[in-house]
Amino acid sequence: MTKTNNTYLKYYRLKAVSGDCAAGGMSKKGAVLKIQTKHFNLVKKYLRNQLERELYSVDQDIMKNAFSKLVKEHNDIGNKLIDLKVFDHKWHKRTFWNLVEVETA
Repeated sequence: MTKTNNTYLKYYRLKAVSGDCAAGGMSKKGAVLKIQTKHFNLVKKYLRNQLERELYSVDQDIMKNAFSKLVKEHNDIGNKLIDLKVFDHKWHKRTFWNLVEVETA
């Protein structure tokens, strides 16, 4: 993991790709968020859960308890990210994110 002195990941960001905070959602320009290294494990958990929910909704019955558990977990992790100031507001939770590499810190 690449770090900078200010404890943010140096070459990686969260980029909004769909939903409220993506380009064409609530603004013309999609959100891009810096990630503090101390919160990266929680961000990874959030992204894994995001992918699991998407995959589950394709090939499983979304009315099953397993899907409801994934949705609750996603909401809970999103709330933690808001508390930690990784996300600024509830609309960041309603956005689909990708971890992207950037060329400059």
